[in-house]
Amino acid sequence: MYLKIRIIAGTILVILTLAAGVLTYLVMQREAESILKRNLSSLLQDDARFFRQEIDLSIQRSVIAATRPFVIKSLRAVDAQSGNLKARADLQSITRSFLPTGFTAIAFYNAKGALVAQAGTFHNPEFTVYLHTKPEAFLLWEKQPMLQMVMPVRDGRKRLGSVLTQSPLSFISKLRPAINALGHTADLVVCAPLGTQFMRCLPDTLRRFHVTTSISQFRRGKPLPVQRALSGQTGLTYSRNYFGHLVVAAYTPISDTKLGMVLEISQSELFHEVRARLRDVAALLLFLLALGILMMRWQVQPLLRKSAEAEAATRAANIQLRNSEAQTQALLAHVADGVVVINEQGIIQIFNPAAAQMFGYSAHEIIGTNVSRLVPEPHRSQHDGYLKRYLQTGESTVVGMTREVVGVRHNGDEFPLEMKVREVQAESLRLFIAIVRDVTLEKEAAQRALYLATHDALTGLPNRLLLADRLQQALMHARRAQNHVALLFMDLDDFKIINDSLGHDIGDLLLKAVAQRLTASLRATDTVARQGGDEFIVILSDLVNPEAADSVTQKLLASVIAPYQIRDQTLHIGASIGVTIFPDDGEDRDTLLKNGDIAMYQAKEAGGNARVFYAPDMNRRVVEKQSLSTDLHRALERNEFRLHYQPVVDLARGTVTGLEVLIRWQHPTQGLLAPARFIPLAEETGLIVPIGEWVLTSACAQWQAWHTQGIDAPPLAINVSSRQFHDRMLVAMITRLLKESGVEP
Repeated sequence: MYLKIRIIAGTILVILTLAAGVLTYLVMQREAESILKRNLSSLLQDDARFFRQEIDLSIQRSVIAATRPFVIKSLRAVDAQSGNLKARADLQSITRSFLPTGFTAIAFYNAKGALVAQAGTFHNPEFTVYLHTKPEAFLLWEKQPMLQMVMPVRDGRKRLGSVLTQSPLSFISKLRPAINALGHTADLVVCAPLGTQFMRCLPDTLRRFHVTTSISQFRRGKPLPVQRALSGQTGLTYSRNYFGHLVVAAYTPISDTKLGMVLEISQSELFHEVRARLRDVAALLLFLLALGILMMRWQVQPLLRKSAEAEAATRAANIQLRNSEAQTQALLAHVADGVVVINEQGIIQIFNPAAAQMFGYSAHEIIGTNVSRLVPEPHRSQHDGYLKRYLQTGESTVVGMTREVVGVRHNGDEFPLEMKVREVQAESLRLFIAIVRDVTLEKEAAQRALYLATHDALTGLPNRLLLADRLQQALMHARRAQNHVALLFMDLDDFKIINDSLGHDIGDLLLKAVAQRLTASLRATDTVARQGGDEFIVILSDLVNPEAADSVTQKLLASVIAPYQIRDQTLHIGASIGVTIFPDDGEDRDTLLKNGDIAMYQAKEAGGNARVFYAPDMNRRVVEKQSLSTDLHRALERNEFRLHYQPVVDLARGTVTGLEVLIRWQHPTQGLLAPARFIPLAEETGLIVPIGEWVLTSACAQWQAWHTQGIDAPPLAINVSSRQFHDRMLVAMITRLLKESGVEP
């Protein structure tokens, strides 16, 4: 009986020991490998984000170079006079100043594509990859990765030229230490697709293989990990790499560049440390099993003694496991994103250094407390309820998703976070792992980009894009409230004279001053926008009656025409304002904008420095003017102009002393038109120059014909438009006509 008891007790002990050991081994192996794989994927995402940020920084530097006011001014001077040596020297000087900002080479070209200035040496790359970014860029390889961009340089809508830049990308050298820290087989691969079957990889990213030609995206018919990244997938896989080695590979596309990035490491190396520790545990379990068998052969006392020895050995194994856990913690310490692990009660179990820096808590302060400390109200007081509801129902808007949330730092400051939460369950232990990233800088950059996209760079006023949106909102609100909206088109009179005579810098300061006066004269609910050049548009919303717009328009006009003090100079300027009312003059945005523009031009034609409200007949006059302008463009081709010669009589002597040459237009449908009908339009459109040349040519030919016929023709008096005196070729043209016709001046 005693022998049976010993056998049964020993057998039960062996079975329990073996079962517990096997279960512990499997759980530890799965959890350890899972943590390592997640860390590998997280590190890859950090690398891809760093690479993209470096590309964005290089693009931003090129945009700054293309929009630098001094560059635009210098190119404008070169464009106006190609032989302007001072402008070229100034541009060469500023080109050299760009090199310390991160460029290896930079060059400016004029509108014809000719090189104007260059600093640094442009490299002839081994290969070039087109990046699908906005604006467009190219990834080059010449001993290191580089970014090349060609940006247009514009003065308003006019294209003055372009800037070509090359910038080094240091992501490989900066990321290499962190990658090498993973192991000697770790490798970071960056490739670009060549169609759907082949690809080209950056040489320094594919170890032991200098690639400058295309390689296949597949190996023995199976896709390589980088092929998945190039097809837009993100994930982790056990696979063979390009060299046929078994690896664990995390892959992801690099934003919108069409590039793919893979971080891989040999399976044996990645799991070597964990499996080595677990092999120690397995050896111990075998030892315990053998010990249990031996115990069946001994008395109870020897069995107890051996059990104590086994307990000591198990304690040593636990120490080894804790050392393995310390290695995992060390790996978490190098993860750039914050890692926060909580249990079912919301108590923080793990808080890595990145999270500590992000929230301002040390791991000692925060571990063991409720995670609700890291979120602001009202979510803080409701967080435990969220967690309890999820544990009961499995329904959540957070677990298994990526969301943007708000966190709170130790000092009480709130900041935006991007958070990914995953649930991990090991036996009865239920954990939630949150990967958090501070997106404050990204949010600020996005807000800045939105501001630049919707506001005028010079005055800070809303631009056309934001104006259109605000006008649409004002019209919708007015329809609901049955109110009126006034749209004011304002154009500064004679601004071009100030801009051309005193310089664009004075003109820019004057535009800023006008913008400030307009803004100060309006309500907070109104909008003033810069349409472009010297045009401004004002939206007066929520008007009870249209008459209210007149007083505001008078106030704005009085504010604008008051003298300006710009750099010790007193400047005066007028303004022409066209006013259109919703819904009286139009019920949609485009109609109101068109009618306001028409009314503004009516104010200009009335002499400027005035306000004109839109009237329906204005549109008819504009159409008539446009039709007459179209016919005027064809009049010279159709030979529709006629010259009349009016005698100049000396009344005292009763003799003809000269002939005044007068032009008439034989319009095909309106008959003979006097100069007053079409000369102002010709001066406005610039056609007065070719028409004036035709008058001079025809008059000289007629005088020569009279002379040939023996007619003693008196001197001719020919009227010349003031617009023609702005033509630098006027004197040369008159001299040539007199020489060709033989007429003496």
